[in-house]
Amino acid sequence: DWNDDAAAINNRIRALSPQPAAYTSFNGNRFKIFKCRLINQDATGVAAQITKITAAGFAVQTGKGVLEILEVQREGKKRIASRDFIKGFDLAPGDILS
Repeated sequence: DWNDDAAAINNRIRALSPQPAAYTSFNGNRFKIFKCRLINQDATGVAAQITKITAAGFAVQTGKGVLEILEVQREGKKRIASRDFIKGFDLAPGDILS
């Protein structure tokens, strides 16, 4: 739930990695999140919105704070770094995850 605060989501992702893994989706495509890091605990904005594309992956606004997503896996694909994921999956700042 992207409405939770960033620290709680970060801890949930770490707890569920690698099995069963945390999930999210974008445009009907579901993917697992294996690794992330907290980059801002105090930022507020639209929860689940991609705030920026970074060198390591992409940043997502939570209910309170921002997480940088570092490692993901699309359904039926292999686990990869987020920087490689965004090359083949058209994510941009302003997009909303579900």
